Amino acid sequence: MGALILQQMHDLTDEETVSQYSFNLQWHYALDIPGETDEAKYLCAKTLWSLRHMVAEEGLDRELFNATTETLTKVFKVKKCSIWDGILKRSAGEARES
Repeated sequence: MGALILQQMHDLTDEETVSQYSFNLQWHYALDIPGETDEAKYLCAKTLWSLRHMVAEEGLDRELFNATTETLTKVFKVKKCSIWDGILKRSAGEARES
């Protein structure tokens, strides 16, 4: 699942994702990949596709997004607000300037 999230965050193709998963030390750390064996760092493009297909079929994409957002807001102590809050605040500020 973590590879799917990183793939979307970085807007990567499946091939690029497999490469990052296999060779990028930052990804190994972020995904908590144990060991330095080839077996531990191997991800098949078909497996990635199948996982993404399963997530889409089961409608888990929104749940993954919400769970990831929730975790990041806690870790980085970000005040929660919706995108609409930001748009409304910006629009209100522009209206006052006019």
